Amino acid sequence: MRLAAEYHAEQWWGGSENSNRAAGAVSMETKLRLGLQVALNGWIGDETRLVTAAWTRETVSIIVYTHGEIAAELAEDLREEVAQCLVPTLDPQYSGTPVVNVAFVRLDDPQPIPVKGIVIFSRRGVSLLDDVPPHFREIPFGSAEYRQEYELRDEVLRRPLGHRLADDDLSGEAEQLHFGLFDAESLLACVVAVPLAPGDVKLRQMAVRPDAHGQGLGRRLMEAVEQELTGRGVSRVTLHARATAVGFYEKLGYRRVGEEFVEVTIPHFKMQKDLTRKDCPPTAPAHA
Repeated sequence: MRLAAEYHAEQWWGGSENSNRAAGAVSMETKLRLGLQVALNGWIGDETRLVTAAWTRETVSIIVYTHGEIAAELAEDLREEVAQCLVPTLDPQYSGTPVVNVAFVRLDDPQPIPVKGIVIFSRRGVSLLDDVPPHFREIPFGSAEYRQEYELRDEVLRRPLGHRLADDDLSGEAEQLHFGLFDAESLLACVVAVPLAPGDVKLRQMAVRPDAHGQGLGRRLMEAVEQELTGRGVSRVTLHARATAVGFYEKLGYRRVGEEFVEVTIPHFKMQKDLTRKDCPPTAPAHA
């Protein structure tokens, strides 16, 4: 079974490569987009609102967001076709047909699958903030998305204190991990992960775009980052929380370590979370 191929008035994302992006990420992302557009030709119908893709070295995960019911057997048919179309487009690191996972999600589902990865297709007029959760992905250092991240961190975390991010020591950022939540057009929230030792990472400079406050984006970003880091073998996360944000992190299972200290002129607490624990009860509220 196939949906009607009525996508001529819609938008396929990712037409050209950005010369500022990391070369490996650009190559893989571009090849995925091209392969998926071939595979999805004929599957995009009026019910389809958004298609996203995420990948690892062994798997490709496709999420199709729709209005209305979708036949159960459609996912298996689409999975096979995506796998066949991707083989000639992927990098040599794939020695055979990749494992492809396909999920169809109704937009009115009370517990939709979070968007993760890149947007392959979106119907005109669809707002990711209104219809589906923002999508999560890693930000390549030096890319256009990294520039958005830099500007957001400067706007939210430094300028209100009378400082500029350019005054910070950013020499190690190329080796650090950068993550963000995106809508269809721009960055909504970001955070940086600094590897400290095997299994140990420090998160820093988490920021949410001011006009997107109150939508739970900070929690969504932290949960997505923790899931991503767990998949990379990280077992402990450390961060320096502003005193005003301690309650937020405690609700996510972080624990205060040591006494209050001053960083960038304002009070902070060191906090940690063991990602291997399933039960991370919050600590008592911080004393004034």
